[in-house]
Amino acid sequence: MKTIATIFLLSVLFTTALFAQTPVALNGVLTVKNGKIVNKNGTPPQLRGISFSWSLWQGRKYYNPAVVDWLASDFKASIIRASMGVQPDHGYLQEPALQKQLIVNVVDQAIKDGIYVLIDWHDHHSNQHLPQSKEFFAEMAKKYKDVPNVIYEIWNEPEAISWDTVKKLRGAGNYRDQKIRSG
Repeated sequence: MKTIATIFLLSVLFTTALFAQTPVALNGVLTVKNGKIVNKNGTPPQLRGISFSWSLWQGRKYYNPAVVDWLASDFKASIIRASMGVQPDHGYLQEPALQKQLIVNVVDQAIKDGIYVLIDWHDHHSNQHLPQSKEFFAEMAKKYKDVPNVIYEIWNEPEAISWDTVKKLRGAGNYRDQKIRSG
């Protein structure tokens, strides 16, 4: 009888531990293989989440740890997207320290909650702000080096720019077999 009770208890503990794992603990570093995002086991992960509104105007109020924690715990989000507004008024170009801090607040809480976070340089005219974006991403890549939660979106919605221009400006190469994140 003791053996059956022990086996039952171990199976309950194992099952609880399995379901208690965070999305990042389950999937690890995401990579791109053959044009598909895959997890540490080579399997495409199923990620569900939400994109924050721009870190400007009314959307700014959501860039705090409580909202991230709420999305991770109540909505069971496995990924969130932090869309840092670069321009117009009050964006990164005018208030870089404030905008960076909003992003860091979100990223740090996503890491604590074990979910993925996509840092978005939300700028339709990124080709005009290349030095600023390189400086920002260099800082974020250094800060979050070797953190599997962090993914980078280096240019959101290029407006009236050819894809060749985007690749040239970003030094884009063949991303088919590379890590999703920088580091």
